[in-house]
Amino acid sequence: MRYQCLKCGTASTHDTDDVQVTACPTCGPTELWKTFGKLWVYAHTTDFWEMLETTNDVRVPSKFRDWIVGQELPIKKTRLEMRRWIEKVKDIQKLLKQGIDPSGMLKERPGPYVLFISEPGTGKSLLIKILAEEMEELYLREGIELSDVMCLENKMDRYRPIIREVPAGLGQRIIAQSERGALNEQREKQRVLFTILAVVMGFGGMMVGTALFIMGVFAMQVGIVATWFSYSGAFIGWLIPGMLLLVFPMMIFMFRSGSMLGVNQKDLLNVPHLLVDNGPGRKLVINMTVTNPETMFGDIKWNAFGDTPGMTPPLHTRVVAGDVHKAHFKLGFIDEIRNTSIPLAIEFLTVMEDGETVIKAHPTATGGSHGSSILSIATADPVPANFMLIAAGNMDVLYNPASILNQVPAFRDRFNYGDIIYLETHMDATPQNEVKIVQVVTDEIYRFGLRPMEKAGLRRIVEYMRSRADNNKKFKVMWRYVIKVAIKAYELALLEEHPTITLEHVNEAIDIYCKPVEAQAMDEYLENRKDFRIVPPVDKPEFGVVKALAVVGDPKEGRSAGVMNPVAAHVYLLDDPKLAPGEIILTGTTKDQESWVQDSIQHVRTAIKKLYGIDLAKQTYAAVSFAQSKGTEGPSAGVSMTLAIMSCLGDPRLPAVHPGSDKCTEHKAHRKPVPIRQDVAVTGTIELLPDPLNPFNVRVGFIGGVADKIQGAHNAGCRYVIIPKENFEHTLTQEKYPVQVLGADTILGYFDLIRGDTNVIDALLKGKTPATDEEIRLWTEKQARSKLARMEAV
Repeated sequence: MRYQCLKCGTASTHDTDDVQVTACPTCGPTELWKTFGKLWVYAHTTDFWEMLETTNDVRVPSKFRDWIVGQELPIKKTRLEMRRWIEKVKDIQKLLKQGIDPSGMLKERPGPYVLFISEPGTGKSLLIKILAEEMEELYLREGIELSDVMCLENKMDRYRPIIREVPAGLGQRIIAQSERGALNEQREKQRVLFTILAVVMGFGGMMVGTALFIMGVFAMQVGIVATWFSYSGAFIGWLIPGMLLLVFPMMIFMFRSGSMLGVNQKDLLNVPHLLVDNGPGRKLVINMTVTNPETMFGDIKWNAFGDTPGMTPPLHTRVVAGDVHKAHFKLGFIDEIRNTSIPLAIEFLTVMEDGETVIKAHPTATGGSHGSSILSIATADPVPANFMLIAAGNMDVLYNPASILNQVPAFRDRFNYGDIIYLETHMDATPQNEVKIVQVVTDEIYRFGLRPMEKAGLRRIVEYMRSRADNNKKFKVMWRYVIKVAIKAYELALLEEHPTITLEHVNEAIDIYCKPVEAQAMDEYLENRKDFRIVPPVDKPEFGVVKALAVVGDPKEGRSAGVMNPVAAHVYLLDDPKLAPGEIILTGTTKDQESWVQDSIQHVRTAIKKLYGIDLAKQTYAAVSFAQSKGTEGPSAGVSMTLAIMSCLGDPRLPAVHPGSDKCTEHKAHRKPVPIRQDVAVTGTIELLPDPLNPFNVRVGFIGGVADKIQGAHNAGCRYVIIPKENFEHTLTQEKYPVQVLGADTILGYFDLIRGDTNVIDALLKGKTPATDEEIRLWTEKQARSKLARMEAV
């Protein structure tokens, strides 16, 4: 904890986060203190921001649970399950100490098994770190003891190794002692063998020497050639056996150990094998994210030398423990559970049911090269595998029929013994959470070894997380993207050789280098089609054409981009209803009947019926085209289609008259079409809910991706954007946007703002941005009452 005396400026440090310093070494007791421990920071966030310069000034609490942000409720839910797991382990160990088999209790008290469901980047790995932290404390406090698992040779059946458990840490000592004994035994055997072979080599040397002596005597008498051809029988009987006695011992030495005085390799020693080591350095969280059964459930390694003595390790030393065995009495974590195969899930169910499983050879371990004999080998005893499971996945794991949870329903049912926990995508935009966001960024900067980030850059990241939320009172939980921005901004600082990460670096990282691939593709598409796009100019109103905003990609995962596309409508009233096509003609987008656009068409049809009393499908020929669109889809298409059709039909609050007549008539009459401003883009969804102020009006509801759509409108050259009232009040986060943003909550409010025969927007703004859309609403209501009065008068 850092603290500073405001009277004399003396700065110092303190070892504890939670202790408030009250005395200055220079001035003595004083109340003018600024401390940077977590308790003081969370209570004085304004002072924290004022005194902050770079991330070097941020103290990150040593425990993850003190600064984790955004997942408080999921953490609490998981702690409940972890507490139940602790009690279960205590009961199991109590039964084991009493010599009672706990398998019956395991079947009666399965779990807990927890499933995290969330969007990517919401902090699942941080939650696991918190649980690991707390499990260490709970295990120590509750006296929970782990054990080592050893595999020993079975003297009765060497193809069925024996499994034994010993207290944690004892396994290494047993192995070390066994190795020392085996090595001493090997050395003793080696000495005996060396002695015997040395004697044999001595006899061989004597025989070779005798042969050479005889050969030399004859050579001096008759010569070498005559000796070899005439008297070889006198010495060859000594030479050949002697050479054999010399060569064969030397070959035995070399092939057996690689050197004259060496011993067998350690892996060839017949000593106990340590399967699971819970000695010093062990972890209480085991990452079980795998896609093959060998890693998950263990295996018996195949050996090419078969049973050749002295060349293959003993079978019990080739047994490999799986992750389920390493996670015994621990927490097992499976990330991206959707990647789990069906056979793996089915075998995993058995382990979860029994809390133990034998280790056997798997045919896929070496590409199917196991023979039938090795496949029949397995441990004589099951290896314990009782663990608390936490799995993680995205929402598609629940709803996709092809996901493992839906293909193996029993696998999903297992999580009913624990909990399926949804990790929240938003957190409250409180000053305390702002500080915690800064702490997370600081910790990541330290973890990746980045340069310190300045306060302005941290502010930009905080505000960006607010802008990505659907509610401006919330922050979007998007840690993966935040880390990416910090790393990319650091790289930009390196490129400029700047000692810190500045606001400019963060802005450049967000706007350019961390832009989603959907936005990059859209930029490239618009650039290439710029010369070919037929977009009405912004300074000329058009009939039946509305500039609509849409989002490509997924805004929830931060992979999205805004795009503007013109929506063109053509409506012709028919004298003979039999000529009506029976539907609204829709072109330029998907024809999938389950799509949001198809739903929006039905909303549009109902809204026009309410506003005009006309059924578009049965009384008109109505065609709507998403002109030159690319991936336009979504519920926000409803407002743009409705406004384009209203432009063709005219103002619904005015009476319908036949051409050349000044009297009201029935529904087949015409109103004067209304031009639409082309410097305004709109977005919103039709809500078929009654308007309390006007029963003939239609409500416009909340939409997502507002920030992307505003940027898309700016890129398209629009000056104004109209969004739903709820978004205007609860989504906007910036004081100034690249375009002027307006809000309305009814389709008539939109219509009044976007029509090109009046100057409503300019009259309302008067050169300034309204704080709310209240002025717009009041103006719209006044106009509506005035037109309604004229209609009643007619």
